Amino acid sequence: MDNGRALLAGAVIVGAALWWFAGHPGYETRAQRQARIAEIEKDEGSGTASGGGTKPGPTLYRCPGADGVNTITDSPPPGRKCTVVNIRQDQNVVSLQVDQATPPAKGKDKKR
Repeated sequence: MDNGRALLAGAVIVGAALWWFAGHPGYETRAQRQARIAEIEKDEGSGTASGGGTKPGPTLYRCPGADGVNTITDSPPPGRKCTVVNIRQDQNVVSLQVDQATPPAKGKDKKR
């Protein structure tokens, strides 16, 4: 084995040993994962009833359009079936107002 490969193998072995003896940072055991999930569910379950946890955010609606594009809005348009989108208070919601573009006049954009 040449020196480059020997140094690489040594570095990998030393790195693996450091990771092992440091308590496997970044690795989560099954018990740790279950405890973390139980804590998250407990926090979400407390909600607004006890005054703690995350509060519900604004009510948004997802409405399918005629062209197959979903629109998310804060007030459902009349005559459309919309589903409610659950947003937590700690999630960001950015409002965007888009003006309708006017189509170009026919016959004036001819290329010569």
